[in-house]
Amino acid sequence: LNLAAPSEALRLEIDRKAWAAIDPSRVEARAVALARVTADIDALDLSNAPAERVEKIAELCQSLAQPGRAAELLDRLAHRLLPEFEVHIAAAETAHLQADQGAQAVELQVLAAEQTTAAARQAHALQALELAHGVMQPQSVLELAEDLRTRLGPDEPRLLAASLDLAQVLDAKLGYRLAQKLVRSRPDDAVLRRRLAKLA
Repeated sequence: LNLAAPSEALRLEIDRKAWAAIDPSRVEARAVALARVTADIDALDLSNAPAERVEKIAELCQSLAQPGRAAELLDRLAHRLLPEFEVHIAAAETAHLQADQGAQAVELQVLAAEQTTAAARQAHALQALELAHGVMQPQSVLELAEDLRTRLGPDEPRLLAASLDLAQVLDAKLGYRLAQKLVRSRPDDAVLRRRLAKLA
């Protein structure tokens, strides 16, 4: 594996092969061998490694049933804001979800929203809110929605609508203000006008 310095790569490959050679029935021996492999991975300095190297190590972590390590590596890669940022964000989000780390996936999408513009920014903000529904209490999701809307697009219709969907249940006063904003941008929307009337 051409993944890091030659000695580190060789040690990792030797320990990985040794782990793979142990019969699955030898649970304790495999656990000890796996610990050596994961220690080799943790010892790697990948902070400035090419993205391809980081991705290969992350793939190895997945093959070792170590989704948390894979997610951490890919998250760090995304935070480097390389030209392939969108690809790295998507890979890191998938890894976080596979590792049952929904909160980290939300944080990652917030980062992506902050680092992008226009339609991409809105898409990442909405994805953060979609993910947040699965890991946060409704009030916290509303607070996140309002934070994103305020910072990234105060009058952006989709962000307004996302906040309104939450606020109409949790905070009627805020919901009314948001509905007013939306009505001003969509004055012919009869459904929206009815929502506004219910919140009045």
